[in-house]
Amino acid sequence: MDETKDIEIDLVTLMGEELPVAPKDVYHAKFKGKVFGGYNRVEVDAFLEKTAAAFEAVVRKLAEAAAENEDMRAQAAAARELQASLR
Repeated sequence: MDETKDIEIDLVTLMGEELPVAPKDVYHAKFKGKVFGGYNRVEVDAFLEKTAAAFEAVVRKLAEAAAENEDMRAQAAAARELQASLR
């Protein structure tokens, strides 16, 4: 999972808007510890790793779908041009 932590994905272009958090933000999140009480740091870190990986998988799927959509648009435009030239 470490190799995915530094991959930059242009979420603004992909999503059409700025997101308040990105997978890299989750991977690099740090929390202050409390002397008494608080959360188990190991459990929080494990949860953040799983959350970031899941978030990143969704973003990658979205990027793949956007690329496929763009390819299909280009194919449709080419088909329309061919159809028009055949008329």
